[in-house]
Amino acid sequence: MKKSKFFIVLALAAVLCFASIVPAFAQFTTNEHGAIMAPDELTITKTLRLPIGTITPTATFNFLAERVTVDGNPGTTANMPSLNNLTVSFSPPDVDQNAPDANNIMTITKPTGNIFAGVTFPHAGIFVYEITEIPNTNPSIDDPDNIHEWLNYSGAKYTLTVYVANNAAGTFISAVGIVVNIVDNAG
Repeated sequence: MKKSKFFIVLALAAVLCFASIVPAFAQFTTNEHGAIMAPDELTITKTLRLPIGTITPTATFNFLAERVTVDGNPGTTANMPSLNNLTVSFSPPDVDQNAPDANNIMTITKPTGNIFAGVTFPHAGIFVYEITEIPNTNPSIDDPDNIHEWLNYSGAKYTLTVYVANNAAGTFISAVGIVVNIVDNAG
């Protein structure tokens, strides 16, 4: 009986996490030639799934945007700009605004800031990044001796392709492509 209670406590303490990359309420605009321009705002969204009644942990999730190629040439990545706002933080005041699912799991979703904020591309071209989540960024929860709660980090890998064009004002993002290379459907 004690063993089964222990496993139930462990199951209830689990925090499952998922990540995705989505445009953040961006509106498409047209340039001076009437062509539709892609939004220049993009966020990474992190989702926590917790058993109902669980207090949201204080946890920070970090993402890595690795430079892959410029115009198909991996040797030119040194001039690629770094992406920004690659962190999402949760704390106890963050609560699910929806009803729990059929399994009594609540879901809390938060976005990063705009990952293109303050980013200036040096020229027109095709800039490719690989986005992944950095695991084990919450030492107090990730500690192997902590048997009452844990985090599952997303193992998903995304390829983010940014198409940059020029106009009279300089460079602008004309399109964004996102491909999920490794899907993480854990939980």
